[in-house]
Amino acid sequence: MLLSGWGSLSPVLDLRPLAANLDDKYTVITVEHFGYGLSDDTNSDRSVENITYELHRALKEIGYNNYTLMAHSTSGLYGLYYANMYPNEVKFFVGIDTSVANEDDLEAFMQESLSYGNTLRTLNNLGIIRLLSVIDPSSIIPEVSGYQRSE
Repeated sequence: MLLSGWGSLSPVLDLRPLAANLDDKYTVITVEHFGYGLSDDTNSDRSVENITYELHRALKEIGYNNYTLMAHSTSGLYGLYYANMYPNEVKFFVGIDTSVANEDDLEAFMQESLSYGNTLRTLNNLGIIRLLSVIDPSSIIPEVSGYQRSE
């Protein structure tokens, strides 16, 4: 399971090069958390506990009981918490430049992250993200060496 980093508008697009390199050998699931980027909103608080619960529920609903978590940036917080909550299910945890925070800073960090996600959603709703993607696509989704994206 791939968990995207902070500020990712589309984890599926951002993580596609990595997923494409893994999907010949593994089943790859890319997660877009509720309330962040362009995902659906939720009335649930964006706490580590709630996000972890949602991830676990989604994996259970699609039938996965043993898996590797691969988390980038802020998702490292969720991934580490998740691995500790479900140690019998998580085979491995892979952190890609993961964020860590002590308990005193965690709540402020989560609120800042949610605020950033709301700003991105507003820019998207106003069409600014779309305009930027036409003017300079690499400003939204950076090019990855050795991977050719389709039009």
